[in-house]
Amino acid sequence: MRNHLSPPNRERGQAIVLIMAILMLAAGTVVVLYNTAQTATEKTRLVNAVDAAAYSGAIWTARNLNFMAYTNRAMVANHVAVGHFVSYMSWIRYMEDSTDKLDTVGTILSVIPYVGPAIKKVTQMLEKYAGILERGTEQFGKVYVPMSDGLNSGLSIAQLAAKASMGASTDLGFLSTPLHGVMEHAAKQYTESESIKVNHPQELLSLDGALSGAQITSELAEIFNFTKRYSPADDSGKMKSLVDASLGPSREWIDDRDWSLSLLGIIKLKKQSSNSHSMGRLSDWQESDRLRYKWPGGKWKTLASGSASASEFDRNYEGIPRYYDLEDRSPNEQRRLTVTAYATMPISEARIMDLMGMRTTTTQMAAVSRAEIVHVRPPTPAFATVGEGEYSNVFNPFWEGRLTRNVLGL
Repeated sequence: MRNHLSPPNRERGQAIVLIMAILMLAAGTVVVLYNTAQTATEKTRLVNAVDAAAYSGAIWTARNLNFMAYTNRAMVANHVAVGHFVSYMSWIRYMEDSTDKLDTVGTILSVIPYVGPAIKKVTQMLEKYAGILERGTEQFGKVYVPMSDGLNSGLSIAQLAAKASMGASTDLGFLSTPLHGVMEHAAKQYTESESIKVNHPQELLSLDGALSGAQITSELAEIFNFTKRYSPADDSGKMKSLVDASLGPSREWIDDRDWSLSLLGIIKLKKQSSNSHSMGRLSDWQESDRLRYKWPGGKWKTLASGSASASEFDRNYEGIPRYYDLEDRSPNEQRRLTVTAYATMPISEARIMDLMGMRTTTTQMAAVSRAEIVHVRPPTPAFATVGEGEYSNVFNPFWEGRLTRNVLGL
């Protein structure tokens, strides 16, 4: 005999099945919503981390470009200071020679009663202290000029480290660069996770990362080739022109120490100075001073003189040995660099629920961000508008990094 459920029991069973189906659907919905929320949260964290990575890469590059600018300016300043010292040394020797001539005059006038001996005493004192000053300055120059030259050599070597930290040639692979190490470190610090990877080789070779990988490789080559190492011997005279243009208040002392006067309309005196500045494999400053006089109807004769050069204190004086400048030094051009960060993180970081066979097929999350490095002069009375009036260079430290929405450069 068949066992049939009574109608009330059948309805009760159907209700139980319906309730169980609703509960399972609700549970599944909760799991999906929870997993979606967890994934969205971690995705947001990953996007913020990749922004931090790109921004850190841009700041790192900008700081190294600014370091090159600061060291270029420091080397120019040190070289100009040596020129100033050489001018001073020449003037000191000229003054010592002048006091020597005065002492001779004092000897002649010493035969005059009362006045002569006083004049002789004064001229001897002047000659004595001028000699002490000359010898002391010479000893100082023997230390100062080589030390200044050595300092510039150290700054030039430091620029090599700044260059290396911005990237390496593509033959070495873009993944071994300090730049991308900084970017990944920033991302890990932001997420507090060691699982996040930035510009990792395997990820950039994947289908999703291929476009970013091509962009990153191109950017790294552009960053590395953005600056080039020059020396005053092969830069078509640019550094020498920059040094000459940077003399500022020193120009009047280095280039022009001349004066003239007439004594009672009889004796004419003329103080003359000359300057020679050379830069190449070796550099030099050469200065001279001389005082000339002329009697009515006579010819100009030299009364006292002095000269000095940087090479007499340092035979191998280089001044500015080597320095970095933009590889393409085309004038009137604003240049900018870009840095792209492609970050990946395992989906397990999202702490999703794996219930009732509801498993995600995605193994990781990915995000892309991009930053740019630009040269922007801050507003000053001379340049009232930000960024106007100065083109990209590595002689003024106005490089800065900022995020950009143009992620893939399309």
